[in-house]
Amino acid sequence: MKMRTSLWLPIVVWVGISGFTECWGKSWSREITVIVDAGQTDCYFVPNVERDQTLEFAIQVVSVSSATGNIDINFHVISPSKIHLHTNQRVSHTKYEHKSAERGDYQVCLDNSYSTFAGKSIFVDLQIIDEANDYYDDYLDEEELKLMRGLDRDELLYTLEEVHESIHAIRSYIRDIAHLQASLMATHSQDLHMVSKNGEKITLWSSLHLSFLVVIGFIQVGMVKSLFSDKSIMHNMWRRMER
Repeated sequence: MKMRTSLWLPIVVWVGISGFTECWGKSWSREITVIVDAGQTDCYFVPNVERDQTLEFAIQVVSVSSATGNIDINFHVISPSKIHLHTNQRVSHTKYEHKSAERGDYQVCLDNSYSTFAGKSIFVDLQIIDEANDYYDDYLDEEELKLMRGLDRDELLYTLEEVHESIHAIRSYIRDIAHLQASLMATHSQDLHMVSKNGEKITLWSSLHLSFLVVIGFIQVGMVKSLFSDKSIMHNMWRRMER
């Protein structure tokens, strides 16, 4: 079994595509599609996870390079202390949620070592949820400050709490919608791949059957013609049988 070393580059691309460079204490989400070759195990790091943050992993096998390959993969999640938190064997899609108990770099492994010929394209959706610090733009403009100066302390705290809860709820809804859209896109890609593969199989077997019927037809025509030819072997055999 071949196994690749754990890779940092894909997660850098994962983080860097949207311009995100620092993720301590913030919620964020990323979606990537990776290719795991036959006989390989690819591992990727999720960096800078804080305690009490929630990690959500969702994977889906989108396509297979071989027409006879199975649409499945082994999926592992490993903690910073190298403890195997979660394992799924031979799944086409799965979802896992974990509340981090330790700070550090978590590891996600996609294991295709059991496959001999089929490389697989895997869609991976990662979400890091930090309920305590779920904002990127924590600031107030001058107009908001002027309005708040006229409020007493209790009213101000109540207003801020309402704003905090509303923004948090909206962000949660948007995050869930984005996750659902990404999952639907992955499912759509998987369906298109299956339709394409099934179409190729149907075309191949239809061509073989048609070729077989054409060959049999020529053989039958030749045999019938030979029965009426005095010099043919079939005609001589037929006359001998009549005698």
